[in-house]
Amino acid sequence: MTIGRRGASKNLPDAFWYTGTFDVNLKRQTVVHHVQYSSITTYEGTDLVRSFKLRRNRLTLTIAPTMPGGTTGVLKWVKSPVHALEAVRPSE
Repeated sequence: MTIGRRGASKNLPDAFWYTGTFDVNLKRQTVVHHVQYSSITTYEGTDLVRSFKLRRNRLTLTIAPTMPGGTTGVLKWVKSPVHALEAVRPSE
């Protein structure tokens, strides 16, 4: 996996994370993250809206720019097949 930070602000932490609940709107293809805690404390108590595409075993979230001239973020996940998970499961 490659993680890039091209054009990233020097004020952002090296690791970005947040946690909380979320809602999915299938008609609009959006997910709203209700942020409870975050590595960027100004996000706490806010809602972050992301567009999503779900195709087969791939989920893509798109993050719109937050300021004019900003960059669009794209996060991609691929679901591992069950047999791949068996290889990393500790033996009993």
